[in-house]
Amino acid sequence: MGDVVASIYILLASAAMTLLSEGLAYVAVYRRGEYQRAVIRVVDVNRKLEKEKELLVGVEKRERHAKKIQKLEADFKEAMAKMNGMKLVVNITIGLLYMLAYRVLSMRFHGQVVGTLPFIPFEMMRRMSMRGLPSGSEPTDCAFAFVYALAALGLKGTIQKAMGFAPPRVDLGKVKWSLCIHSQWIG
Repeated sequence: MGDVVASIYILLASAAMTLLSEGLAYVAVYRRGEYQRAVIRVVDVNRKLEKEKELLVGVEKRERHAKKIQKLEADFKEAMAKMNGMKLVVNITIGLLYMLAYRVLSMRFHGQVVGTLPFIPFEMMRRMSMRGLPSGSEPTDCAFAFVYALAALGLKGTIQKAMGFAPPRVDLGKVKWSLCIHSQWIG
């Protein structure tokens, strides 16, 4: 029974942290007109880029078409960099808040079994799930860190989507990753 209560406590703490972080992001970033315009720009440029890539052109127009695609890719990476840059400070703050919550909760649940897996995990997963537990624990026992990580990862996307703060959906598979990554380092 203690496992269930501890797991629910951790789940609720993770949900509260996610709600707090998304509220902070809303106040600092998402509600601002500049960010909303940046999101619209990313979606618009991505739509144009997809149309151009699907367009079939003749041999004589290929070079001009390739240049147009390169220009749209450059516009897309610039728009993504601008949108991500607006969230940088808030994301760092949220990361620090998550680390603080992790530290407080890990002190509370140190060495305590907070859940039990219905199977014996493979070695790497067992190391993650049993981190912080005494060495004589059962292989199906879970420590706080594992439950907290699963809850945080599972709840963040769900809460973002429910609150309408999910990032714009763009098909990055069709955009050159090197351009997106390169733009963030160059600035």
